Amino acid sequence: FNPMDMRYICTFSLPAQHLSVRMEIQKNNKLHFEAALKLERQELNSEVMRHFGTNAWKLPIKIMGGIYWQAVKLLARRVPFYSHP
Repeated sequence: FNPMDMRYICTFSLPAQHLSVRMEIQKNNKLHFEAALKLERQELNSEVMRHFGTNAWKLPIKIMGGIYWQAVKLLARRVPFYSHP
């Protein structure tokens, strides 16, 4: 839903206790979209691995569902769709 003539800027912090990721999308030097993620280091132990093993498959499904749900809402509002070149 974004035109292809945009500038993507991604910044990452150096891994430490926290890791930050930030993405900006600009058009004509004006901010069009911004997203940020902050991760915290966690000790790797058997409980964490067990939780990951039983729940890791749910996250991609949740993310894909959220992406497509947002797309449906944008289409319903008749937001223009830009195909890839």
